Order: sequence, then structure tokens, then C-alpha cells
Amino acid sequence: MLANKKWYEDSRYEHRPGRDPLMAIDRIVLLMRGGCAGLAGLEGVRGVSAVYVPPSGAEQTSATSYRISSAAAGVSVELNFSNGVAHPDGVLLGSSTPLATVSPTGAFNFGSSVNNVPVTISLIKTGEFGSGYGMGANNIRFPDGLGSMQYYSSTDPGVKSSSINVINFPDTYGLGGTDSHYLAAVGTPYCEVLTLGNASLVAASPAVIQLSSVSSSAFSGIGAIDSGSSTRKFRFACHGTDETQPKVYFNATYPLGGSVNGVGMPSADSDIGIQILLNNVPVEFETYSSPLQWTKNAYAPYNPKEGGTYLASGYYCLKECGTSMTGANWIDGEVGTGNNDDIDVNVTFKYYQTTDARPAPSQFSVPFTVTLDVP
Repeated sequence: MLANKKWYEDSRYEHRPGRDPLMAIDRIVLLMRGGCAGLAGLEGVRGVSAVYVPPSGAEQTSATSYRISSAAAGVSVELNFSNGVAHPDGVLLGSSTPLATVSPTGAFNFGSSVNNVPVTISLIKTGEFGSGYGMGANNIRFPDGLGSMQYYSSTDPGVKSSSINVINFPDTYGLGGTDSHYLAAVGTPYCEVLTLGNASLVAASPAVIQLSSVSSSAFSGIGAIDSGSSTRKFRFACHGTDETQPKVYFNATYPLGGSVNGVGMPSADSDIGIQILLNNVPVEFETYSSPLQWTKNAYAPYNPKEGGTYLASGYYCLKECGTSMTGANWIDGEVGTGNNDDIDVNVTFKYYQTTDARPAPSQFSVPFTVTLDVP
């Protein structure tokens, strides 16, 4: 249901007032059979009731349902005990016969007097996912648990045992419970710049794009020249969905301004600058480009040592979801990662004369910034 699953924010399945998309659902049955030991505080009591008690802060959504927020923003789980009955402390799941008595040592046997209890477990998108993705705050965890099973006197509801059974959510998956990195996680799509030609844009230090030297005689008036220009592939990588459309924008410390796009200068009054073109079109500083295409590949499945395969892509359902994820309305969220290695996105740098006067011979540098975002 959740091992290895990933979800990214996607407007097709966003939370809206009155619409809480389901992310997963399952139905299990609690078998209220057999004996209990150590029901401290109920020794000698005739008749025992089993009650589900939600954790502090849980939201009651019906007489027999509670919604519990996870540590990840925008995700909650809802427990629905369909055969239960409202109880002051939660949901009454069943009671033994009045004649069944707790022993002096706290031992008790429900026998066959309590029916099995169906529980529907729903993972629900209740808001926008937190930014980023990965371990930590964006893992779907329930540090305070999902509540507890507590035991009360059937004849005197004010009397209950101090012994409880805490209901926890898995913190790890895999053989021996060691694979915590396969916890389900949510986040917003994100992309990062990799290289501009052979210049890495991942490193903390600024990348240097060097143009070939040209003669001052190559300049004959205001505008860009082709001599000495350099065209480089702009490479990036993304994590997201089919809807993820990264955009890039550029900025310059000293932009030329006016009606000319994409020209940065070494100083505010310089007679020479560099013009940036994206796919042969001058860029507009501080303005997002058109969406950049990339190729998405599915995340690798998880094959634990004990067998089974857990695919990485989480699902959504918006209506008529049923109590299992086998229905036609369950939609693959299609998460994945990839890059634009097989798609050309080219950035060209050209010398640009900014005044009527021919630039004097010099060496200069123009500071630019490039930002890749998923707006």
C-alpha cells in the first residue's frame, strides 16, 4: 500500500474545498478472539468492552471515523470502523458477554462473543505537499501513532484498564525493519541545473563561460555580432510527474534595459556587453521562459530480500474509490525522474555593442544568474 511510494504535487489531483483525493486505501478485519493478559485495573470485572481511542489532535469525521495528520504536510490517514459504535473516548468495537470475568491476574478471554471488526484505512491528501522531497519531514510518518486499543468495564464505562495496545504505523520496511529509506514520501516537483556546455552549474563557485577574442573591427554599430559567439547545451534534471514543466529565467547585474532583451554589461555605462539567447531567441531578464521539455523515467521498484516488488509511483482516486485500489478510478500518479539529455535546449552568448562608438580593446566579464524553477 505505501512501501516505496512517492507522490508529487500535481494540479490534476490537488486538494480543494470539498475534495480530498485519496492516495491509498485498504480494508482489514480485526479478529476479536482469544485472550488478553494483564488487564490491570479490571481484575474481577464482569464483561469487558474493547474501544479504539484516537490519538490527541485527531479529527472525528463521523461517529466511527477519525482522521490523523501525518508528519508530512498535506497527508492524513483516516480509520473507519464501520461496525463500531460511538463511544465517549472513541469507537466501541465490541463487548464480551456480561458473565465473562477478568481473572485476579488480569487475564481475560473474549471467546466468540465479539464480532470481527472491519477497518477501512484511507490515506488522504488534505492540503498542499511540503516543498522538496526525500527523508525527513516529507516522509509519511505518524510519530504519535494511530491511536490505541483500550479496555473498559462493560457495566461501568468509567472503569478501564491501565493496559493499552498502541497502534503504530511502520517506520521501516524490509527484512529486519532496516529499510527506512523506502518509507512513502511526498513533495513538490523540483529541477536542478546541471551543466551549460562543459561548465558545471552544480558547484557552489560561479561557472565561467569564456568567449573567443575578437577584433574591435568586428563591431560596426549597435547590436550583436556573430564573431566569437558560443552556443552551449543547457542540461538539467527533474523529479516530478507528466505535468512538471520547468522554466528558466536569467538575470544580469547590469542589464542594458530599454527595448533590447538579454544584454548584460560589465558596468552600468559600458559600451560593450553580452547578449544571451535561448534557442536563438534573446531572453527577457527576470521572465520565465516557455516550458522546457524533458524525458521522465519511472523510479526503480523496490525488491526486498523477503520477496515482492513495490513500485514507486503512488496513486490517486477522486470518486467512487471503493475499499480497495483495484477499481478503474485509481489513477497512477506517474512520478519519475529524468533529464533533457535527448532534447536540445541551447544557450548562445554573443558580443553586443551598446553605443554608436566602437568599443575600445579590453578584457571584461559580465555577471549573469540562471534560475531553473517549476512555477
